[in-house]
Amino acid sequence: MASSKPARLKVILGESNTEKLTLPNGIPDSLDDLLSKVKDTFGLKTNIRLQYMDKDFGNDFFNLSSTSDLEDLGTVKASGGVNEEPGIEDFKDRWPALFQQKEINAEFLRLMALPLEQTFFAQLDRLSSQLIKVIKAKGGATRAKIAGIMRIYDEVEDIGIRRECVLKGLITFLGEDPEDLIKEYSGSCGDDAQWISNNSPLAMFVIRKKGEGLEEIPRRHWHCH
Repeated sequence: MASSKPARLKVILGESNTEKLTLPNGIPDSLDDLLSKVKDTFGLKTNIRLQYMDKDFGNDFFNLSSTSDLEDLGTVKASGGVNEEPGIEDFKDRWPALFQQKEINAEFLRLMALPLEQTFFAQLDRLSSQLIKVIKAKGGATRAKIAGIMRIYDEVEDIGIRRECVLKGLITFLGEDPEDLIKEYSGSCGDDAQWISNNSPLAMFVIRKKGEGLEEIPRRHWHCH
């Protein structure tokens, strides 16, 4: 059982970030209990690892596997999630607005002084011919999958459809299924498109009006979250 005598630990959370942890009931017997205490006290949401300072080895830090290695006024260091890039779920919890298309565009404009979508498509158009050469050079089963996409690319002049073909060809070239990224719906299937929008990490969905064919320009939407 943990000692009833209060204990204090120096907790290093990162460079220039050190806190004092007071344990009124002493150092817990369970490492999990200590981890929970550290995370709750300092508001850490991601998984962490604790290391302790070992005086026998010149105050080097070693992974903590048992709280029996700790003593009052000892020093521990939290790593693996502290002062590192946050996990995607943690990032979404902290900055939910940045996972909305409007806010993503606004943030990109603020940081780069360039409009995101226009910049992306301008660069895609500039590099399309080089990408097409690389994509068409692919052999094996991938070549057969890409052939239909490239045929459409060669037959149409609509810039929107040609961009779509380049993206689909590139996705296939990389060994992925373009249908996992690009979804196409008629105007009557807006609810399905909204479901994709809310449940896909990255999605491009094409909404065509009823009776609209490839020769007409559909509405294309990107969604990231």
